[in-house]
Amino acid sequence: MEGIQPKPGKLWERTQHWTLEDATLGGGALGIFMALNPRALPGVRGFARFFGAATVGCALGFKAGQAFVVRLPPPLIQLFDQTMTGFQQKEYQKLHDNDKAKASLSRIGKLALWYHTSQVMGLLRNPLQIGGMGGMGRISGGPTQPVQSSPLAALKAEMDRDTVIQVEFKEGELAGPDVENGFRAYQDDLKSRDASKIQDWLEYVKDLKEKTGAELQYVSGHLAQREHEFYRHVEEDREKDILRRELQLLNSMAADSVTRHAILGYHEQDAQKQLKQIEQAESSARLDAVSQTITTSHETPHHLAEVAQVNHYGPHLITERIRTTWSRQKELLRHLEQAISRGSSLESEGGTVIVERTKHLERDAEQMRKNVEATERLLRWFEEQVREASEASEEVKDSDRQNGA
Repeated sequence: MEGIQPKPGKLWERTQHWTLEDATLGGGALGIFMALNPRALPGVRGFARFFGAATVGCALGFKAGQAFVVRLPPPLIQLFDQTMTGFQQKEYQKLHDNDKAKASLSRIGKLALWYHTSQVMGLLRNPLQIGGMGGMGRISGGPTQPVQSSPLAALKAEMDRDTVIQVEFKEGELAGPDVENGFRAYQDDLKSRDASKIQDWLEYVKDLKEKTGAELQYVSGHLAQREHEFYRHVEEDREKDILRRELQLLNSMAADSVTRHAILGYHEQDAQKQLKQIEQAESSARLDAVSQTITTSHETPHHLAEVAQVNHYGPHLITERIRTTWSRQKELLRHLEQAISRGSSLESEGGTVIVERTKHLERDAEQMRKNVEATERLLRWFEEQVREASEASEEVKDSDRQNGA
């Protein structure tokens, strides 16, 4: 399907240590030896007696080899399993999307492909992933077309039509009066509502919204510049791949900033509404009239670039988020490299199973290295913008002090 040439297999290969394959073959041989005893395995005769004993012996030998020959730590086993599962699911989906390759499968092969890519089978294998599980309601790797013969498949198709975009706020950023988890809780009443706290919350939200809008200008401008460079780079090489990852991160940051700005704008209007409600309650007017007069459409700022230039405000929030992303990527890469090092040291004992899974980890690690490099480039650029803005701000302060003197 992809022009991959299989390597010639080896029936025998000398190793320096006992491997999982040795334990598997040893278990099979032990099973056949037990089948030679006529009093063992009563009720089973002929070829099935020896074939069944060899099969069971190989399975027990493999499990014994995992426990005693190759002693992998549980985190490494879990990482291996997750890597293999993700890789297999990608390959199944790739085969499912290739009509020519799918047509060449036998009936058993088509049945196996259906089992691994069917939405119905995916839901039956993971019944707890049917919605409402905190982001666990997605099962990746299945075909996109819904199978109308099953209510579960219809539910899965309906879930897949939704696009979930999450925006992270730091702890305390949305901790306003009567606000829980970013939304109004409506646990207050007009008599006990503190107007001074709401006014402080309003000023805080307006300031944070202005800073977010100013940082959005930095991101949007740099994104346009990097897009221009990306589309001028014709050759598909490692440099273009890293640049693509840089653009993906920049694009997500721009979308995140726009969403954050809109959410803060909502809280700004909500705080203004709460203050109006207090004033109206004091004058004993109807709250419905207040709601109609103070509800306004969201207005996006038209002068954010000018605000940023006048205030000499650098993209501190964006820089901090990129730095956090970079730190997380490096930490994940460190764990991957440790797992690869541990797996490489066990290749002589673990046989082909450990070798193949270590190769998958190495591919994942290489992808993560590209992500780290792309994020580092963005981080250096934004840190430079913060430094220049800080220097410009200091120059303005020095000039103001000299003029005042």
